[in-house]
Amino acid sequence: MSTTAPHMSAPSPDDEGARRVTSEQMSEPPAFLMDRARRALTEEFLNSDPRLWAALGLCRLIPPLGGNRLRTKLLRLGGMQIGPGTVLGGVVHVHGGPHAASRLYIGGRCWINADCTFDSSAEIVIEDNVAIGQQVLILASGSARHNLRQQIPQHDIIVTNYALLRRDLEALQKFEFRVII
Repeated sequence: MSTTAPHMSAPSPDDEGARRVTSEQMSEPPAFLMDRARRALTEEFLNSDPRLWAALGLCRLIPPLGGNRLRTKLLRLGGMQIGPGTVLGGVVHVHGGPHAASRLYIGGRCWINADCTFDSSAEIVIEDNVAIGQQVLILASGSARHNLRQQIPQHDIIVTNYALLRRDLEALQKFEFRVII
């Protein structure tokens, strides 16, 4: 027994319900796509600090452990408060919305190594003469910490406070820690 598919043809312009699409309409994206793109871009960039974003982007072009003074100057131009004599040994990651740079203060004569991540959705103050090693994640009390938790396995040291530890205990139990202080 042989079955054949019924013959289907494109609707003719005379058919009821057929739409004519002009070449102008084909070249313009549909309005709903433009609205979705506009909303996505607004959400993405509304919660960012363009000055800090540009400074962090430029810092990525500087090799680790090289250009430390330039990196520090760029981050100061990006709005970060960095004390005199402080050295940033590599790329740092700063999260926390449109005012993230103003909520992170790094004192004088500090050493911040490469790949440190700061959740500055709440204020972070690093006093003078502090050295922070490579791949340290500092979680503050802001909402950005929920997304940053995914980065815990890529960091060697996680710094938080007791209040957050209690509040986030259930989520943090999913990770394996060698030492908790």
